[in-house]
Amino acid sequence: MAVTFYLANSISEALTSDSYLDLEDNVHLYLYNNRGFVTSRAELLIGLDPYGYKIFSSDEISDLILLCKLCRNQLENKEVYLFLEDLIGFSKKAVDENKLLVAIGD
Repeated sequence: MAVTFYLANSISEALTSDSYLDLEDNVHLYLYNNRGFVTSRAELLIGLDPYGYKIFSSDEISDLILLCKLCRNQLENKEVYLFLEDLIGFSKKAVDENKLLVAIGD
């Protein structure tokens, strides 16, 4: 099941937001299967509940950016690399707009 990231400060705001980024199942699975090379903060990405939601705090967004950079530099899958690049940009946009990230499963 896919997870979608939204620029929002709450679940209700996320549900009406037109600013989003999809974490596709195959990318999520690849990250999960290759989780051994990253820090314990990898749970920020691979531990997302495909049936639930998570609101990322400002600190978690900063950690997510660092995690994406680490993963991006160590993985050889182009699709995953592109997703991580997009998530870095999306996360930076959240910081710039004083928003949080809300991840919602299908």
